[in-house]
Amino acid sequence: MKRGGRDRGRIQVALVALVGLAVLAGLAFWLLRAGRAFDLEAAQRAARGRDVVLLTLDTTRIDRLGCYGYSRATSPAINRLAAEGWRFETAYASAPVTLPSHTSILTGMYPMAHGVRNNARYRLRDDVKTLAESLRDGGYQTAAFLSALVLESRHGLNQGFDFYGDDVAGHDAENRFAIGQRPAPAVVDEALAWFRDRDPNRPAFVWLHFFDPHHPLTPPADLVEQFGTSDDDLYDAEIRVMDDAIARLRAEIDDLGVDPIWAIVSDHGEGLGDHREPGHGSFVYDTTMRAALVLKASGVFRPRVPDRVARQIDVMPTLLDLLDLPIPDDLDGVSLLRPVDESAPDEAYLEAMLGYEDYGWSPVYGLVRLPWKYVEAPRPELYNIEEDPGELRNLVDREAELASEMRDDLADYLARGAGVADAISVDAEQQEALRSLGYLGEGSVALEGEELPDPKDMVDVWQQLNMARGYIVEGPGRDPMRGFRILEDVLRKNPANGEAMRMLGREALSEAQRVRGGADRDTYLDLSRSAFERYRERVPTHPEGPYGLAMIAFEEGDRDASVALFEQALELDPEYMDALGNLMRLRDIRQEWREAADVAARILALDADHRDALRIGALAHYRLGEYERAVDRFSAMLPTTDAAQRNSASFYLGDSLRRLGQHERALEYFAKVGEPLRTTKRVAALEAECRRALE
Repeated sequence: MKRGGRDRGRIQVALVALVGLAVLAGLAFWLLRAGRAFDLEAAQRAARGRDVVLLTLDTTRIDRLGCYGYSRATSPAINRLAAEGWRFETAYASAPVTLPSHTSILTGMYPMAHGVRNNARYRLRDDVKTLAESLRDGGYQTAAFLSALVLESRHGLNQGFDFYGDDVAGHDAENRFAIGQRPAPAVVDEALAWFRDRDPNRPAFVWLHFFDPHHPLTPPADLVEQFGTSDDDLYDAEIRVMDDAIARLRAEIDDLGVDPIWAIVSDHGEGLGDHREPGHGSFVYDTTMRAALVLKASGVFRPRVPDRVARQIDVMPTLLDLLDLPIPDDLDGVSLLRPVDESAPDEAYLEAMLGYEDYGWSPVYGLVRLPWKYVEAPRPELYNIEEDPGELRNLVDREAELASEMRDDLADYLARGAGVADAISVDAEQQEALRSLGYLGEGSVALEGEELPDPKDMVDVWQQLNMARGYIVEGPGRDPMRGFRILEDVLRKNPANGEAMRMLGREALSEAQRVRGGADRDTYLDLSRSAFERYRERVPTHPEGPYGLAMIAFEEGDRDASVALFEQALELDPEYMDALGNLMRLRDIRQEWREAADVAARILALDADHRDALRIGALAHYRLGEYERAVDRFSAMLPTTDAAQRNSASFYLGDSLRRLGQHERALEYFAKVGEPLRTTKRVAALEAECRRALE
């Protein structure tokens, strides 16, 4: 009896112990998921001074990556990194377009704080401190390698980088409605070359940006064969192009003996037809706003899926915290290494300004507070995104009290006020390239008090704009008049769409110039004139209206009216490059050398490498007898790959120097002059004159 009692007692003790262990294990698991079991100090000791590689994946939907549940083999390299580190299941972009989204990644700020709300026209202020600047202050050498002009240095994200590789030359666009970009393998090639030449005694921060999954989708033939030819297949194949490049990057970095901290984040997703959105930019649905976010560091992170909302704005403070470097105190983001703080709600603010800024539609804002997402638009929306991940059932009426509460909380974000970014001008070539991506519409031309449409009602209009471009661009099926009729239909539906108005005005004028003497010329000119007059009527403070009318006046032979209208446009915007460039050319045609030189100087003050301004300004100074200034301008022209321009510059440099009495230098440049100028300009006689002067 006693022995059996002892056995029962032992069993009871064992059961109690097992229950206790289970409770402790459950508590440890809860603490781990809550972020309280992570030993930050140990992680900082292991991470301090480590290299950092930041990979940004443009236009990458998380549900097309294996580590987020996709079944196709699009991302084996990314999957491996995610399996070895922290993968954030619920992470959000700040905006569904490239420039503001990357600005949030690199500054830790929401767009209303850093001021960059859309692509193209913005430049980050110098006083905003970037991740690269913080790391450089911490002793890091810094380098960036970009794949498309959307992030070129003119937008200010080069702040803090010792090297900023944004040259996509040699990877030209297919046509003027397409964008120049370079594929992921070329980006990796440049980054690896930098890695091999870096200072091995200092840690490095390296950022690589991959644009491959962005339209247009042109994967190599072997991946087309593997994945298929539908748009969805091509999208998957482009993700695999990017992933294969990442695999090679990692393998070769490993071979160099480098063991960096890896941070992988997508800038935004892609509609792919969900919510009738083929691309991205105008909505804040999860298809475009959910972001991939992975942190991997051997010896620092054990594999984990943190249970919290993460944001792109958290990348900067998280990396600085891990490296035990100072975190600027004005960031919106928080370190994901620390527990969720009541003072920093576990939620994400979202905004989509592209439709508002480019097409005259209403802006869209969102607030995610799991399981809910509230969307502020002319017709507001509320979704339980855990029960309805496709955001198909709008519960704003059924959950009116919750919707009102989240609307008020969203208003608190908007009430913070918008930071101001520097405005920049975009030249004509860049404008057309960016417009090909659905970026850089002309903007709203709404009248005061005019109600802006909900982007949900404008999907067909966006598709019509793309259809019109397709009919206007060179190639099979070109039918410009059909494109112009589509644009007229857009303006009937969406009168505040400045992009449709601009495209109609400029492209109809271009067509009139193309068919000079043709039967349709007057029709094209009338379409163009109507569009520009409507533009001037709606937005009298914008230079586009008088600029377009100036171009029409020139086409019709009224050059006096053309000059006057160009001057009107420049009174409204003294830096309007299109008006400056064409006014300069018109002054040159009219042989008004002083005026031509003055306008060229205004252009060069804005763009020191402007080829036409250098050429026209140089010739104007030469013809005015201002040979010293001509020498400066012609000298600046010489670093060019254009053989004819180099030949011309060499002659005029030689002759300007001859006229200044600098005969020895003149001979150096005359020797570089080839045919036909050598004969037509009697260069041999001028060389003989210089030699006689030297004797």
